Amino acid sequence: MKVYLLDVIGRGPRYFSDEKSLITYLNNDDNRGDAIHRYKVTVVEAQVLEESNAKDYLDSYNKFTTERNVREAKLSAVLGDKYAIAVDKLIGYITTNAKEGIVKQKFLEEIKLIPVEKKQLSRFITKRSGYLLYEVSSEVEYYKLLLAVHNFRAMEDRYYALRYDQYGEYTEGGFTKPINKKNFLKAKQS
Repeated sequence: MKVYLLDVIGRGPRYFSDEKSLITYLNNDDNRGDAIHRYKVTVVEAQVLEESNAKDYLDSYNKFTTERNVREAKLSAVLGDKYAIAVDKLIGYITTNAKEGIVKQKFLEEIKLIPVEKKQLSRFITKRSGYLLYEVSSEVEYYKLLLAVHNFRAMEDRYYALRYDQYGEYTEGGFTKPINKKNFLKAKQS
């Protein structure tokens, strides 16, 4: 299968899957008076390397990414990277102590897709801050682990949790846990 790449200066590249549509496009530009002699045509002989359905492709990509990130995180922890060690301890704490459910499962699946880089993990943790601050644990020890990974400035008095209902859809419910805020402040001070 041939693919035709046309580099049109000032307009960016265009791709054509057949020669007839390329010739039609060039004739139209030539009739308008565009300087087609400056265009560059590249013909690529394309072959199908792999074909699969989208779900299988996404699953294999996620599996590969997870394995790579876990391997890099372990290597960084062994080499003494303090941030990687803190992230590993936090994930271990969440795995063993957080309440079982879909939210925990989703969080653990998603964090394994994020490389152990402070900037990317910080963005991820900020998006999941409600779950991490209010739902995992209310222990001072946990908040120390969390603060070693991400420096939260404050904690709200009231938290609105998104929950999955029996149909897998989000529902919202609010609750207050004063012990969370009290222990968060203790961990922040120590």
